[in-house]
Amino acid sequence: MSTFDAINRAYWDKITPIHKTSSYYEYESFQAGNSTLKAVEEEELGDVAGMSILHLQCHFGLHTLSLERKGAHVVGVDYSEEAIRTATQIRDSSGLKSEFICANVYDLPDLIDRRFDIVFTSYGVLYCLPDLDRWARVIAHCLKEDGFFYIVDIHPLMYMLDEDGERLVEPYFHDPKGRFVADKDARVVPGAGFHADFQEWSHSLGEIVTAILNAGMSLEFLHEHPFIVYNARKYLVEDGPSRFKIGGAPHQPPLMFSFKARLAPTSHNVSVRG
Repeated sequence: MSTFDAINRAYWDKITPIHKTSSYYEYESFQAGNSTLKAVEEEELGDVAGMSILHLQCHFGLHTLSLERKGAHVVGVDYSEEAIRTATQIRDSSGLKSEFICANVYDLPDLIDRRFDIVFTSYGVLYCLPDLDRWARVIAHCLKEDGFFYIVDIHPLMYMLDEDGERLVEPYFHDPKGRFVADKDARVVPGAGFHADFQEWSHSLGEIVTAILNAGMSLEFLHEHPFIVYNARKYLVEDGPSRFKIGGAPHQPPLMFSFKARLAPTSHNVSVRG
């Protein structure tokens, strides 16, 4: 295990119990029988009933299990042992059946011998990944022919903003070395008293899309959204149900992006090794 891998796993192991008890993650709503999926991904994914779905970086599984409640057959993957343990407990207490695997995304070709109709990932995932070309090849490997990949995530531009949403202070373009953040806090859980070290990477929108195209997938749509579905920063103001924008900004920048890409029939010949 690399040094950054160990650091980041420890971060997610530590923050999982905090996230579970936070209203930000809507655990109580899920327990009441509701879905944690937002309108954006529900609309853009379409009807998933009967579909097999691989959910990458699933954290403690609420979206995974919500997809199952929509009728899908779902496998959730995350490299945090605490997140997977929590996801399994929630699944069992909810009477659901989704499978959970504790693994690094990059290791999946050696661990999973089946292919899926859909590979899905969402919200705050890409900044944890050092190598998007390898990530995209893993996605292609895990898809059935004519299957599709769907992602909705925080826009790279939003990661550049400072805590007040006024200045661009972080890099936009990728640096393979990434950046080490000492005592990273839990910004989505104000007052949590949480701090732990973390290693993160910037990825431009062009880099993200190009990695997917190079892995043999064709883009069906790419959407940039002038809002975000979570109240994740103090400079955001509510603009409707699960819709937040930058307060006082005369022109809204993109705060989220989403796209759908379909696998070409011959793309399983692409190497998935590093």
